Amino acid sequence: MASCASQFDLPQLTTEQLDFRAFSFRPKIAMNIQDQPRKLSTLEQVESWLEIASQLGYRVRYDQFGGTGGGVCEFGGQKWIFMDVSLSAFEHLAQLEEAIPQDPLYGTLRQPSQTRAA
Repeated sequence: MASCASQFDLPQLTTEQLDFRAFSFRPKIAMNIQDQPRKLSTLEQVESWLEIASQLGYRVRYDQFGGTGGGVCEFGGQKWIFMDVSLSAFEHLAQLEEAIPQDPLYGTLRQPSQTRAA
């Protein structure tokens, strides 16, 4: 296998000839990136909202609803969230963000810090 230097007609350099300072990272910048809180992905936000729904006593059912989006209802003394499997995670998130905060007990729960409030 040919080296990159010979493949692209570059001069061969020894370790002593390379200036590694150009490749060093500044620790302050790297620390700032690590210190910033990571934004939750859409799926992680959906999972957070589903955890809140569970704490509120909801059961979740995934089914084909023809793109109607499902919804929230209560019957038989049980609260339900129906999720349409044909919708995207973003659409599920929008549905949960709209429905869950309307539950009367929602205000009594401590929300995960990075879950957006509707």
